[in-house]
Amino acid sequence: IITLRLEPYIGPTPFLLVWQVTEEQIPQEFLPGVVQGIRHAVLQERAEDAGLTHIKVTVIDGASHPVDSHNRAYTQATMLAFENALTHTLLVPVVETSL
Repeated sequence: IITLRLEPYIGPTPFLLVWQVTEEQIPQEFLPGVVQGIRHAVLQERAEDAGLTHIKVTVIDGASHPVDSHNRAYTQATMLAFENALTHTLLVPVVETSL
């Protein structure tokens, strides 16, 4: 289980990850699975919607299970959470302007 907050941001990479969960919620060993899920979701969404270029992803909640938790499960859970967040979030493009 993982809960994400998505926000547009201006930066040099396709996404910025902010980790706001404790080791008890999601152990650090599963961070690579979360990152892989975000990368996959960002690239997939970018292919479908050219307007999505940079996004800040904040992991705000999550859970682990001593037997069933593994990186592949976190990759899948993150991709599903990302998709769910996009369907329930209005993303407004950020446009840089010079004054």
